[in-house]
Amino acid sequence: MRTSLFLLALIAILGRTMEVRADFLGNDTSFLQANYRFSSVSNDFDYTENYHNFNVNLLKRKNAVLHGSGVSYGTAQNTFVIEGVYNLYAAVTDVIKTFPVVPYAGMQLGIGYHQFTGADKKDYHEFEPADSDFNDFEQILYNFIVARFVGGVLIGINEDIGANIFIAKNLTMDRDLGIGGGLNLKF
Repeated sequence: MRTSLFLLALIAILGRTMEVRADFLGNDTSFLQANYRFSSVSNDFDYTENYHNFNVNLLKRKNAVLHGSGVSYGTAQNTFVIEGVYNLYAAVTDVIKTFPVVPYAGMQLGIGYHQFTGADKKDYHEFEPADSDFNDFEQILYNFIVARFVGGVLIGINEDIGANIFIAKNLTMDRDLGIGGGLNLKF
C-alpha cells in the first residue's frame, strides 16, 4: 500500500515537473531575469576589491536560443560599474526531459563604465593591469567593452516563476570571475 502511494506520488510529481517545464521553459517564452553576482577581480589589478553586481535581463527563448538585453550595476568599497549588455545563449533543451531544468552557455556583449576613487581622492575611469603597455585601442577595449562568458542552469519552479544559477568570466574590464543566481518571471 505504501509503495503504491509512493509510486503514485512520484508519477504525479514527474507529471507536474513536465508541465512546469513545458509552461515556464517552453518555446517562445519571454521572461524578466533579476540576478545577483559576486565577482572576484583578477589578481592583475590592485585598485579594487570584489564586486557585488545586480542585473536585470529581458530574455526570450526561441528553440535552443536565449537572447535579450540587460543592464547591471556593480559596487565595491571604492568602485562602481555600470553595464548595458546583449545576452546570447545556447540552451540545451532536451537533455533532461522529466525535470524543469535547462542548461545554457553563451556570451554577454556590450558597453560598460567603471569608476574608481584613488588614494588621492580623485575619480578615475581608465584602468589597466599594473605591468601592461596598452595602446589606445586596447585601452578602449579594456575600459568600455563588456565581453563575458556565462554558463548556468534555468530551473522552472512553477508556470510563471523560475530560478537560475550561473558562473561568469569577464574577458575585458576587470577580467572578473563571478558566481550568482536569481529569479525569472515569465511574462
